[in-house]
Amino acid sequence: MRSPRKATRTSLLALAIASFSIVYLTAGADSLIPQIPEPHVPGGDPAPGSADVPGIPEFYGSLGLNLAAALPFGEFSDNVNFGYGITADISLRLLESGWLGVRIDGGAIWYGHETSHETVYVGRLPLDVKSTTDNYVAYGAIGPQLHFAGHPMSTRLYGLVGLSYFETRTSAEIDFDDSEIREIDLGSHGHLGDWTPSFAIGGELRWVLKGTRDGELLGLGLHIDWRRHGATRYLIEGSITDVDGRAEFEPIESRVDFLLISVGLWFGTW
Repeated sequence: MRSPRKATRTSLLALAIASFSIVYLTAGADSLIPQIPEPHVPGGDPAPGSADVPGIPEFYGSLGLNLAAALPFGEFSDNVNFGYGITADISLRLLESGWLGVRIDGGAIWYGHETSHETVYVGRLPLDVKSTTDNYVAYGAIGPQLHFAGHPMSTRLYGLVGLSYFETRTSAEIDFDDSEIREIDLGSHGHLGDWTPSFAIGGELRWVLKGTRDGELLGLGLHIDWRRHGATRYLIEGSITDVDGRAEFEPIESRVDFLLISVGLWFGTW
């Protein structure tokens, strides 16, 4: 029998895929390649450059900023419940026809947070020390992107390769009379980091919210990415214990796979 956690995760995955498919089928795509407007040229006059024609930008690309949720799978799901974070992506058109481009993306996902309190004495003065441990992964990737134009919605499919960095950072705060004095970084005693290659495949649905006469667009984007990593060492809640006043680390090593669902705004001309 499947555990409630895995059943919920499977249901969320099915819901995400179904939503992506329904929106795509109902909105439809008008054309596989974007239609670039032809400039109006009076008889006998030379054709103007793209910079002189409204609606035809000189540069084709876009920037997106998103809020993301990460759903772990496989071995990773046995140790981590859920993650959240921020992502960004840059798309650049490679061919004039518009169907092929390059995509660069990156982000930071937090997947664990733990806080503990301890009272220590300096002489006879009691101090409340609050220790905070955060686990996160920061990543960057690049790869080809296919663009299927439509109005008001377009679709993109992409495959990416890159690097990810898993880190656990611990810090401490000392309070006097419930007032924060300073934050102390525990340095190497509070860090564990591991670099690992990554691979991702995904898709994006884009809606145009607003456009200008010069071809600049503002829109909404929905992304669904499957991200895979090899064997990675990382810490989770409970992996740091106190033994005779010393921090003891018990890292976990497993393959890291997760589904990344993100939504945000994009701005650009393609």
